[in-house]
Amino acid sequence: MIKNKILVNIFSNWANLLVVIIVRFLLTPFLIHNLGDEEYGIWILILSIIGYMQMMNLGINTAIIRYISKYVESKEYKEANEIYNTAFFMFLLLAFLIVCVVMVLAWYLPEFYQFSKTSLYKIIFIIVGINLAFEFIFYVLTISFFNTFNLGY
Repeated sequence: MIKNKILVNIFSNWANLLVVIIVRFLLTPFLIHNLGDEEYGIWILILSIIGYMQMMNLGINTAIIRYISKYVESKEYKEANEIYNTAFFMFLLLAFLIVCVVMVLAWYLPEFYQFSKTSLYKIIFIIVGINLAFEFIFYVLTISFFNTFNLGY
């Protein structure tokens, strides 16, 4: 039974990676053609900055999965709750930090690169940055949700 779950997880991760590669391969020419050089360059710049900010989780999400699953499996719900609350607070702080960094970058980035439509790019950058902040916040909730239903929490 456990081997089947492991195999399903492995193949679903590979399938996800394959789909992402195919979509990016097909979407890139479409974006370049429809956005134009400046807009596509700005889009890549924004995604690159957001990609670097995604590394700010420092592997915390992996540790959360490991320890919450471990404590829930051993029916140590108090410890699982402590891990969950600590992780949620850490990700809230991280989300706040990301929003602050995004606001500062949104203010100075268009002036530094001399974009033609600065207000539009500021809004896009802020929206994408806030989306990343919410991803961090809701990541802990997702872990809790899956542990609740998969492990009988």
